[in-house]
Amino acid sequence: MNHNTPQPNLYYSVLDTGFTKLLPQAQQNLIARDYATSALGGTVAFYWTEDVLTLKSMDLVRKNIHGPFKECKGLIFFRLWQFCYNGKFNYPLLIELLENNLEVHFAREKLSIRNLDELEKVKPIITTYTYLEIRDHGRAFCQKVVQEIQGHHHEHV
Repeated sequence: MNHNTPQPNLYYSVLDTGFTKLLPQAQQNLIARDYATSALGGTVAFYWTEDVLTLKSMDLVRKNIHGPFKECKGLIFFRLWQFCYNGKFNYPLLIELLENNLEVHFAREKLSIRNLDELEKVKPIITTYTYLEIRDHGRAFCQKVVQEIQGHHHEHV
């Protein structure tokens, strides 16, 4: 692939490492691929996961904005919650992705954000979603999930 020009209708799927106990990565990828085809008229070229140690910071996603992700039109995250593992919605990362001309889609919620103007329009949805998820599960839940995943990771290393 050309590292300078995004390929039309080609997407990377970013699976939710923290959700694999409930829905394995293979199924998450199928849902993301279906969303790419049916909602975006595109295809998933590759899937990506955040490491369990960077789940809260999403550093691996951030580090690849100017690398492999530049080859595609955008990223399809499995769900919005992936931006909430640190206890609040990670707007700085979402804005950084959009400012680098990467569309951001959420397969589970069927939500697409193609630019900063669209982000402003859906902010009330994101804010409500984040509030309800944190209210229902609490920040302690987020921390517990991350710790459990990291503990499981260390057992297999």
